[in-house]
Amino acid sequence: MTQERDLVARAARGEREAFETLAAERRASILRMAGHLLGDDALAEDVAQEVLVRMHASLPGFRGDADLGTWLYRVTLNLCRDQARRTSRWRDTVDLGGADADPPSGLREEPTPDRTVDLERAGSAVRAAIDRLPSEQKEAVLLRYMDDLPYDEIARITGAPAGTVASRVFRALERLGREIEPRHMEVLR
Repeated sequence: MTQERDLVARAARGEREAFETLAAERRASILRMAGHLLGDDALAEDVAQEVLVRMHASLPGFRGDADLGTWLYRVTLNLCRDQARRTSRWRDTVDLGGADADPPSGLREEPTPDRTVDLERAGSAVRAAIDRLPSEQKEAVLLRYMDDLPYDEIARITGAPAGTVASRVFRALERLGREIEPRHMEVLR
């Protein structure tokens, strides 16, 4: 039995420490995904809290047919969709990293002021272009490039076949390639 399955089984039996360990291990990825999809830290925090509440309530009946992480991503995605419908928006911006984020590969040294301005413009251009994508393509691109998930995992989360996910990512990247200057695409790397 894997460590996570053991924790799930113990948490399902009501062991508080096991649930707290699971919640602590999964919270950051849930919060990151919600933040990427909603673009609002407060809403992302609310969604993450609701996901953990649902996990706690559902663990006693969790059969383990799906990976816990896949199930949590699916719940997160659905709650983000619900939140977006309530606020009648999907996402104002894509969080491509703030001042504390690591710069794109190859830029580990302190960038010049001109380079900093270029990166900010590139980030803005990419955020705006991603915001214009159809929601299914936006979800696929965010899960693939912002959460670094493989296609089969995205397929399990979204309920779409892996081929469809790959097609959505491909079409999204084609569209982004037409809308974004090539030099700005480095933000996605």
